[in-house]
Formats: sequence, C-alpha cells, structure tokens
Amino acid sequence: MIAWVASRPNSKTVAIYLAGAGGVVAIVAGAVLLVAWRLRGRAVHGWLGAAWMAFGALRLADAGATSYVSNTSRATSPADPLVIAAVAGWLLWRASITREGSRAFAPMRVIATSVGAGLALLAALHVLQASSTPMSWAGDQLWVAVSGGIAGLLWIALAVGLGRAEGDQRPWIARLRPALALIGCADLVLAPAPTSMTSILLSMTLLLLAAAIAAATAVSALQVEVAAEQRRRRKLAHQLSDVQQRAARDQDRFEEWLHDVRNLVSGLQAADAVLRRNPGPQPASRTALSSAVSAEIARLQELLEPCAARASEIPLSEVVERARAIAKIAGSSMDCRVGDLRVRAEPQALTRVVHNVLENVRRYAPGSPVHVGARSHGGHVYLQIRDEGPGIPPEELATVFERGRRGSTSAGTEGKGFGLHAARRLVQEMGGDMMIAADGNPGCAVVITLPEAKRGRAVHAPRDKGWRTRSGGVLSAHKL
Repeated sequence: MIAWVASRPNSKTVAIYLAGAGGVVAIVAGAVLLVAWRLRGRAVHGWLGAAWMAFGALRLADAGATSYVSNTSRATSPADPLVIAAVAGWLLWRASITREGSRAFAPMRVIATSVGAGLALLAALHVLQASSTPMSWAGDQLWVAVSGGIAGLLWIALAVGLGRAEGDQRPWIARLRPALALIGCADLVLAPAPTSMTSILLSMTLLLLAAAIAAATAVSALQVEVAAEQRRRRKLAHQLSDVQQRAARDQDRFEEWLHDVRNLVSGLQAADAVLRRNPGPQPASRTALSSAVSAEIARLQELLEPCAARASEIPLSEVVERARAIAKIAGSSMDCRVGDLRVRAEPQALTRVVHNVLENVRRYAPGSPVHVGARSHGGHVYLQIRDEGPGIPPEELATVFERGRRGSTSAGTEGKGFGLHAARRLVQEMGGDMMIAADGNPGCAVVITLPEAKRGRAVHAPRDKGWRTRSGGVLSAHKL
C-alpha cells in the first residue's frame, strides 16, 4: 500500500512504476500457475494461481486509488494492507493444505469471488475515509502503524506456516516463503513512516522483489509439471507400443494357429477321401489309416486346448513315421531313414514343424517324392526333408523364413507364407534352428537342427552330397 506520497515528482513516478510492476508481475505469476493447473489438473496450482492474481489485482487497485497527482495528503484507508493480506493470504493458505488433484477445480471462479470481495471492501473503506465519518483515520498515525504492522506479521506468519504445511510432497512450494516474508517486510517498513519517500520506495522495491520470486517459483512449478507430463506421455506411448506389439504377436500366433488347423483339416479330409474311395480297405491299411487319423485328431485337440509345452527326449522316428502315414493318406511317397536318433524337443511342436514342411512340399511340389534323413554331429541332430520339386530361387533363400513371404514360384498356389516362419520359430524355441540347404541338387532341402538327447545310429539322407554349416539362413557347403 502507498500511504502518503511526498511532493517530489521523480520519486513519485518511481514509486508508481514500482507499485504497478509489482502488481503486474504477481498477476503473471498467477497466470503461469494456472497454466500448470490446466496441464496436470492439480488443485494446489489453481489455488496458488488464484492467490497471486488476487494479490496483484488488489495491489494495482490500491495503488490506483491513491492520488499521486493531487495535493491531498492521503486518499486511502490505513486498513488496506489488512484487506489484501486477508484475501490473498487465505488463498495461499488454502493452497498449502490442498494436495489432491482435480480438474473440476474452478480457479477463475475463485479469482472473481476473491478479487470482487476485496475490491468491494477496499472501496467501502475508501468511501468511509473520504467522507470524514467517525471512522475516518486520516490523521491517526497509530492506525497506520497498527494496520501495516499486523499485515506484515500476518505475511511472515503465513511464510512460516506454509513451510510447515507443505512437508516433503511439494518441495518447490517452499520457494514461496521468501516472497511472503518480503511482502511482510514491505508492510512493516512502511508502517512506522508512511510519509517517508525512502520508506515508500523501499516498500515498493520489496514488493516487486517478492512478486519476481513468486513468478520464478511459478515458472519452476510449470517446468516440473511439463517434465512430469512429458514423462507421462512417454510412458503412455511406451505402453501403447507394448500393447500394439502384443496385439501384433497375438495376431501372428492366431494366424499361425489357424494355418495349422487348416493343415489338420486338410489331412482329415484326405483320410475321408481315402475311405470313400476304398470302403473296404485291408486290415493293415485300415490300422495305418486309423493311427494316422487318431494322431491328427490328437494334434487338433492340442491346438484347440493347448497345455503347457514341455521338452522331453523323444525318438525322431516316431514323429517321422507319423508324418509319413499322413503323407501316404495325401498320396505322397516318403523315403524315411532316421535310424534310432533321439532329440530333446516338445513332441507336439516338433510334429507341427514336420507337418508344416511336408504341407509346403504338397503345395509347391505336388507329386514329388520326399526323402527324409537324419544324422548327428556335435551334440545336435540334423533332420533333412528334401523334395524333387522346382526348388527355391537362390536370390530368395535369405527371405524364405520371413513371415508372409511367398516365393516367385508360388503364384496360383494357396497359402499365406506362414508355414516356414511358424516352423522355424517353434524350432528356435526348442533350442534349435531351421535352414535351407543350397547344395545345387534339384528340389528343396530343409534342414532342422535340434539338441541331441541320445546318440544313435546315424543314417544319411538319400541323394545327399553333404550337409552344410549355417550362413545367413542358408547352409553352405561343408561335409559333416
């Protein structure tokens, strides 16, 4: 508050600018805090923003109500500092005890109510002061000192109480305590000597410094909230990316599952066709056909009701013989020589792998004989499945296992490019790998590598000129 103004024009102008600048900076601080509230919806920011905007508005109103150009000694009430301290101080204290976040908080309504009430009270006091009523304190220095002193002590008490109330949850709010203490000091400096230009200038300087500290605190709070909002958005973006990736993986697994189901249904349809063509098959054929159908039904049940897959030691011949029975139903001939090799694998998964490879042979090399052989080397078993079809062009070998990739020779053939991709993934999950042997022989040779469970008698695949070591998804020439 500006009480009496001395007659020196330069000093009066400086005092006017200091008072106006302090009010404007306080309003700016409140606006920044309202932006922070809008960003995160924390009610404490709304209360603080309302407090500083109310403080700045009432200070500007008080300074404007004081006559700097007239010769009157006083045009304000000595109770003005108490009004400003009561309105803005209560809002600041309300902010200090508010910890919840709420976007439903209405800071503009609080600002309008508090500023309106403060201005109404200031106007009433000014009217009473100017009307020379019994409440006129124009010449009473004691009332000026008491009013300014009480207001200053209230601001200092608020600074102390604010520090105790905020605790460790909002460390940046403690930076407001120096600003509140400076406001209190400004009122205390002006109270004993309201007519001294030195006191007026010092008081206005302290108020401007307090507003500047409040603005810096508001900017710091806004930076904290902006950083928190950015972290929250990055976290949400990361979570969204994880959800999208999981959805994509689930979609991939579903399509692969559907691919396997189609293959099984195709095998069962082939068995049904055999029965229709030969209503009275021989007992041996009937037994083989029954075993093959039972195996396919069991595999279908496993796909429909999957259980936890566990790797075990299984004879490779069991899986291959089961596949040969299904291939025989489909009208394909298989030459199988795998000996007594045993591998460590999950039975159903390995069966799916072999069936996927044979299904590719049936589609892309129809009528071609299939040669299956196996050998062990270095603690691994190498299972080779070779056909005599058109093969895979050399330039496509590096991408043949990519999901959805179909070769240039597959035009007009059903399929979506999931078979080899799903088969290789299953093999890798069992600790092995799956490659294409590029040895110059006709057709296509798929080599499945699995951990060996028990060394048995090695049997060479027929018509094999030497299996090869892995290099970028293709086996290069090297005799085992």
